[in-house]
Amino acid sequence: QVDIISAPPPREFNRLKTMPNVAGASRPTLGGSLLMFTNNLKAPFDDVNFRKALACATDRKTIADKVYYGLLDPTGGLAPPRGWWYNPEADKEIAFDLERAKQFLAKSKYPNGAEIDISIQAEPYLLDTKDAAIFLQAQLAKIGIKLNLKVYEFSVLIQQIARGEHQMAMQVYMSPGEPTYTIANTVMPGQFLSKSTGYDNAELNALMSAAFAESDQAKLKDIYGKMQMILARDAPIGVLGFVHASNLWRQGVQDFKVNQALTMSV
Repeated sequence: QVDIISAPPPREFNRLKTMPNVAGASRPTLGGSLLMFTNNLKAPFDDVNFRKALACATDRKTIADKVYYGLLDPTGGLAPPRGWWYNPEADKEIAFDLERAKQFLAKSKYPNGAEIDISIQAEPYLLDTKDAAIFLQAQLAKIGIKLNLKVYEFSVLIQQIARGEHQMAMQVYMSPGEPTYTIANTVMPGQFLSKSTGYDNAELNALMSAAFAESDQAKLKDIYGKMQMILARDAPIGVLGFVHASNLWRQGVQDFKVNQALTMSV
């Protein structure tokens, strides 16, 4: 009954795109990241060891394979694995490791775990975050963290995140797909989503300034790599991976391209 579906359920996507008179396609994004906005100014995210416990307790590969059926490139860092600026060493620092997660939690101010409210979006954008949140709820329970899911409309959720009113929020966040945009917007002061994390690091800010003044790609890769290591060390924001956009459409729809943003070209 429809011409285009913007975010088909990943578990059904491969089946649906082979139906008669239906076409479907997907493509990876370099800028679409599945983020967990952890408010560093609110407990328990005011403790770096707790944040790293959360990062290491997150099984991103299973989420990518079993929840999103390959429509997510798993990584713990704010750089897509397909990007030339990706630093695998930073990713390893906060890779899934339940024993390390327990060790970080034991060193934190909250060694017995904590109860967290996670705000998620009601309607899917590129991917449905509820699926990942439910999986994460079960994963974190293994180290004593209780996750309470709170569902909001997009217009309410984005304002909550921008004002820093959340404790933790999960959302697919789209950027132009270059190295600085998401970092600048979420973990540097004075930006639209600065209050989503409340994080401010002078070393990171200086590296960003250096990046804006540099044009040599080899030097930029080194700068971006250092930035990713700082973010892995402090874990001010949670990352599950970089998403693939997918659409389904009736074959009567001509010259349609898979959308990667809030708008569609039809």
